[in-house]
Amino acid sequence: MINNFIKWLYSTPSKWSDTRNIDIANEIFELFMEWMKSIEDLHLIIPEKDLLIHFYNLIYNLGINKSIDYNVKDDQYFFLKYHEDFVDLFIKIKEIYSSNLFNNNNITADNFLQFFNNYIEKSDEIYEDDDIDYYLDYDECLF
Repeated sequence: MINNFIKWLYSTPSKWSDTRNIDIANEIFELFMEWMKSIEDLHLIIPEKDLLIHFYNLIYNLGINKSIDYNVKDDQYFFLKYHEDFVDLFIKIKEIYSSNLFNNNNITADNFLQFFNNYIEKSDEIYEDDDIDYYLDYDECLF
């Protein structure tokens, strides 16, 4: 199994393409990372390099029609708030790579939304130093 995965990473999606699957996956991953980094209150819960390996696995398994059994956390807020963003990104990706990795009609934006939902969390509200006085009652503090 791992040999097929490694072969797939370093092969091209078709005989007419010079671009390897790993290079396409890297470019797609970067689009998702640019989106995520543009949202202030989102952060990764694992290192980005580890997420990239999981992303390769996602793309590979989607391409061979293998069901992916992630322990999907039920974060309705994430799904509702970011679904449109993922649909827009997915459409952009399909336009760029339509004949390459996404020939499978079962691949949708929801696949990516569920995947990233497992590795992205909404940050808790962080207060600026200037705002801390509002939340502290100095009369109650013991130093």
